[in-house]
Amino acid sequence: MTTIDIRLARPDEAEACERILRAGFADYIARLGRRMSQETHWRVAEAIAEGRVLLAGDGETPCAIAMHADTDSTRLIERIAVDPAHRKSGVGTALLQAMERAARRDGIQTLELQTAEVMAHLVKWYGAHGFHIVSCGPPAHGRDAYIRVLMRKDLTGPG
Repeated sequence: MTTIDIRLARPDEAEACERILRAGFADYIARLGRRMSQETHWRVAEAIAEGRVLLAGDGETPCAIAMHADTDSTRLIERIAVDPAHRKSGVGTALLQAMERAARRDGIQTLELQTAEVMAHLVKWYGAHGFHIVSCGPPAHGRDAYIRVLMRKDLTGPG
């Protein structure tokens, strides 16, 4: 991928966003010993309508999305998903950087996310982008026993 276009997802792209999430999270969910249900990403259309989904692609073909939710001065990165065919292309990094720029523009002071500890490559990737580990513990949902890593990035300094 040479040019990466990133923008807010439109309501008519909810189905494409669902496909990207399912493809992007298939190995993550399998690694946790779970199956992906139809309800796994049911809030995509709602998140799009609320302006909380960034979509990345090469113009015509969307290949990655990021969803977030804000609480006070923190933006929780709910999901970043890259279609497996586009991994290692820089689109995930571009999407994370776009999310950080948008958060700074919106006056957000902290980015926060959770990932499974067993996905060590993701912990390392987020660490390389300035996130640090805040805590580790079992997931609140109880659907698996894998430890989650809470990571945070301070946005109050120069960016």
